[in-house]
Amino acid sequence: NEEVKNSFLTFLASAYANYSVDQTTTIRDSMIEQIQEGDSEGFTRNVRTLLANVPYFMHVKSERYYHSLFLVWLKMLGFDVHGEVLTNNGRIDAVWQQSNLTVVAELKYHVATNIESLLNEAMTQINDKKYYEKYADKKVILLAVAFSGRDVKCQFETVVNN
Repeated sequence: NEEVKNSFLTFLASAYANYSVDQTTTIRDSMIEQIQEGDSEGFTRNVRTLLANVPYFMHVKSERYYHSLFLVWLKMLGFDVHGEVLTNNGRIDAVWQQSNLTVVAELKYHVATNIESLLNEAMTQINDKKYYEKYADKKVILLAVAFSGRDVKCQFETVVNN
């Protein structure tokens, strides 16, 4: 049952982040709104908040580590997210859908590379490989997420399908 699953995931997210269930629901709802409105700064703040709950000694200097964290956070917040989605041009790091909207995300990590460079690299990859073509029947939001050291930044673009 979808309602039980969502309640369970919200409970897990609140226990992990040491927030109340209400706070966790508020974060999820604000992230949904930020995606729909293209609020990159707000979305970045929420990802930073989630990242801040991971003790410093548990951070691993690997893109796979941050990719996994991001997928787990989204899943625990109740998003129906799928990782490593194959297309004819490559592999999308994460895709999730809600009502008439699809989010296509690419994540980049490097311990010493400028965060803006990583962000541009992620968005360029999404556009060059046309990861969004698979979802032409819905509004598509592109999301680039860059982790540099322990810093994070997110950027949205909207695809207008004809």
